[in-house]
Amino acid sequence: MRLPIPPPRSRARPGPRGSRLTAVLTSALLAAGLLVGAAPGPGGSTAQAAGRPKASAASAANGYLPFATYNMQGSDHGLRWGGEVGPLTMHHNVVALQEAGSGPPAEPHQARGTGESIPIPGPFPAGLPGAVNHTQWEYRHHRRHVYFLQTDPRRDSATGRDRWTGGRVNLAVVTHARADEVRVIENPLYNRDEPRSEYRYRRALGLRFGNTVYYNVHARGPDVAPLLRRIRAATRAGENWVMVGDFNLDIRNRTDRQARERTLRLRADEQLARAGRSTHQRGGELDYAITHGTPRFNAAIPAGRGADHYPVQFEPAPTPVPAAPDGPVHNFSTALENTATGQVLDAPGTAGGRVTTSQQRYNLRQRFRMDTVQGHWYRFARGNSPRAASGALAARADGDLCPGINPFLPLSVVMLPCSAPGAQWRPEDPGAPGGPLRWRNSRHPELCLTGGRNGAVAALACGDGTAQQWWDNSRAVDERAWENEEKRVQLRAFNGLFLDNFSGPGHDGTPLTTRRRNIGVISQRWDMRYAGSGDNLVRVKGSGSGRCVDLLNEERPRPGDRSVLHGCTDRGSKIDGAGHRWQVETYADGSLRFRNEAAHMCLVAPLRETGYVTMDTCSDDARQRWTVVP
Repeated sequence: MRLPIPPPRSRARPGPRGSRLTAVLTSALLAAGLLVGAAPGPGGSTAQAAGRPKASAASAANGYLPFATYNMQGSDHGLRWGGEVGPLTMHHNVVALQEAGSGPPAEPHQARGTGESIPIPGPFPAGLPGAVNHTQWEYRHHRRHVYFLQTDPRRDSATGRDRWTGGRVNLAVVTHARADEVRVIENPLYNRDEPRSEYRYRRALGLRFGNTVYYNVHARGPDVAPLLRRIRAATRAGENWVMVGDFNLDIRNRTDRQARERTLRLRADEQLARAGRSTHQRGGELDYAITHGTPRFNAAIPAGRGADHYPVQFEPAPTPVPAAPDGPVHNFSTALENTATGQVLDAPGTAGGRVTTSQQRYNLRQRFRMDTVQGHWYRFARGNSPRAASGALAARADGDLCPGINPFLPLSVVMLPCSAPGAQWRPEDPGAPGGPLRWRNSRHPELCLTGGRNGAVAALACGDGTAQQWWDNSRAVDERAWENEEKRVQLRAFNGLFLDNFSGPGHDGTPLTTRRRNIGVISQRWDMRYAGSGDNLVRVKGSGSGRCVDLLNEERPRPGDRSVLHGCTDRGSKIDGAGHRWQVETYADGSLRFRNEAAHMCLVAPLRETGYVTMDTCSDDARQRWTVVP
């Protein structure tokens, strides 16, 4: 995944490859409905892009687009975007996501920015976010549009105030085409001053294509009926609509008629599209769709995914539902580093060989190719990444060996054929987004990959201990994989100062600082280079120096260490060049956090001009947030 360049809210931004993105936003508020350019209807608001071409063909206008919904339970360090959401977008023009994480996926192949902040016209309850974030994202060379709405209040228990930034329980919709219009439906049960939990009632995010509007909802049960009433009221003459998502209203043990009439109280001209089985791992059919004016849709669950909910996909009847494709998650190698011991997974090359952990040696025993399998699980084939090994994407890893649970001794981990269920794992985020992951086994879902002392690796009952938390580290990034995407940009810190260095073009070991903006100074210009399409692994290269942002002491990094310039090549590096590789984590407002691959610490701006740029434990501190400025 790639980072989106956050756009200024006051003017249009140039688009990719020198084209110009002219987004003329027109809005008018109608008294009762808060609906822009629409007939009056209570509880909704829209932002409409004027002068744009239609987003899709007649199938979109008539509501024939296949769509899907998925409560993804967070992005899991970005893995679920590339490994789970991306495959859903291959066959579904609209994918509604709940619990989408702290921000939209990062933006690939971006030249001077394609993002925009679409204002939500008021009035609406005070304190709610005032805009929908629109960026673009690429999955396997297919351009996608992402609309993101912050719905996680993140209330401070001490002050009672809501922080509308970050968190996990946010809405996103991924589409093939640009929407003709964005709408937001206010939740009538929302009350930020209520002492219980009414401040958690969420809005609905709607996108219009032709005369069909797709509403993404993450309801809490009691608010389904009032949200449905507001969607009905917001409907213009001749419009179709789809209300899809996680309703948190269980219809599993009800017939279609019971669900329609007793639970949802649908009208005669409204249809229910459902899978007819549990959509949550603990039971309960919570994810479905209500449609008006569209053709009848068949619903199916393609496969269990990494989250606690299953995705549900909808196809116009009687079109068969295609399977999600499998493929590599990264085009570079992966090393799994245990948080408790600091050692990395070490795998023998023989079937049945015992998997252990050992000190970092950066060799082939500690490198794995990460792939998806059956559309939702992950596996780790020993060796270099396909591109690093052959210069092109390799075939599927079914004939390779992967770490898996011993079928004869389930607590031990050995090398198995990658096609074995015991060699397939599901990622879970046990802590803060962007941190280490826990890996749950396919064949034994109660067991998780566990590191121990003296190099032992086992599959033990899943818990919250650090022995079951693993960093997904990059290894052996092929020099041919690095792509120049954003050239000669500036990085603005929280206080308006810009990343700079003390000595102009710079040399190895030059410390970094921040200074006032100077457009003509080459030491403030940086090239953002990515490790292949569809990933958020980046290196920040000085336009004038040709050197990359790195660590002062890459072998023993400590909090408070300075960040310096160093050569960008991985050759000769004792740590495989991980010191100048960064995971870019995106916030909903478009600001970024840079997490170092070697230190697992984040880039921190100084409080004052010319102070040193340092490293520290990653947090939501404003000093760790940066904005890309073209």
